[in-house]
Amino acid sequence: MRASAALPLLRCSFGVEGLHVLVQFFWQHIRGLLIVDSGATHSILDSNFLYNYKMKRLNALAEPVEAPHGLHLIGLGSSVKSEDHDAHGDRICLKQMRFKCLDQQLYTVARIEWTLSTLDSVREAYRAAGYEAPCGLLGSDWLQAQSALIDYAEGLLLLRPKADQKGAIKTLAVKR
Repeated sequence: MRASAALPLLRCSFGVEGLHVLVQFFWQHIRGLLIVDSGATHSILDSNFLYNYKMKRLNALAEPVEAPHGLHLIGLGSSVKSEDHDAHGDRICLKQMRFKCLDQQLYTVARIEWTLSTLDSVREAYRAAGYEAPCGLLGSDWLQAQSALIDYAEGLLLLRPKADQKGAIKTLAVKR
């Protein structure tokens, strides 16, 4: 398979509880990690991650997205409906998110829609295991739009978005 981008996967082992794979991202001056979760229906960003920024600056860099009523989130071993809790279901679009590629180039995504949710328990589990806490997860919505393939043997997330695919995210690879 020919990929538009090959993102190296970081592996975090939780013993008998399993293995998570993550990718590194850059947004503005921030570097962070995102869990690759093909079982999650939507990409989720930790709402506390955003609240660390001045809202005036955030408003210039992100835009709200209307969530369908009754949005049902499934991922990280849980399931929640947006109306079940105030901290779940808000949607936001972040612009110009970049991912570090295997060849050291940056793969830039023009916009990514996220569902905001608190990931405190997930972040705490990572910290307790001695890992850097993730800022969110890439769900099947984003992975499908990118025609992603998870290659566990090589430790890569291969992306090859199709221009004619409905919901495809426009990308541009740039050198840093």
